[in-house]
Amino acid sequence: MAFVVFGLFYALLFCQHQLNQQLKQPISTELTVKIDSLPKYSNNKISFIAQDSTDHKRYLLSIYSQENQPLPTLTFDQFYQVNVKLKPPHGSANGVGFDREKWLFRHGIDGIGNIKTIQSNGNDHRSIKASINQWRLAVSDLINQHFKDSRINALIHALSIGDKSHFDQRDINTFQNTGTAHL
Repeated sequence: MAFVVFGLFYALLFCQHQLNQQLKQPISTELTVKIDSLPKYSNNKISFIAQDSTDHKRYLLSIYSQENQPLPTLTFDQFYQVNVKLKPPHGSANGVGFDREKWLFRHGIDGIGNIKTIQSNGNDHRSIKASINQWRLAVSDLINQHFKDSRINALIHALSIGDKSHFDQRDINTFQNTGTAHL
């Protein structure tokens, strides 16, 4: 019984700490961040989880393409100087569908932000996680070279390296309706 009480107490402390870490108000600031997830590329946007190098807070950051300028190529575990507008983590809480706010909380995201400018500072941090994700990125590049059909490309990405970001909404709905979204 003591272990159950201790476990509940620990969970409450952890949740309270996570809530206290989150941003309370929007701010514009400059940060040095390390990319902590595989960047997810779409037509005009890149999203990734980044960790601030000073206070170790985690942010879900996005960068949008500017007029006639290509999106930058980002590398996992690389440090970048970013000028960013940060907001408290928020999202739609839907009883039936995806609960973004719960997802942000579970992944320890302390804020979400839009990057205005980004510049690599040349420092990188090599860890086992970085090596695995570098390998995943290399496999992703090979998949992109060999599978030009977007639906097949998305399926191969998801099944081989667990990257579901390439699916379009039509395919996601099909997998959910057929009960195979977990694959």
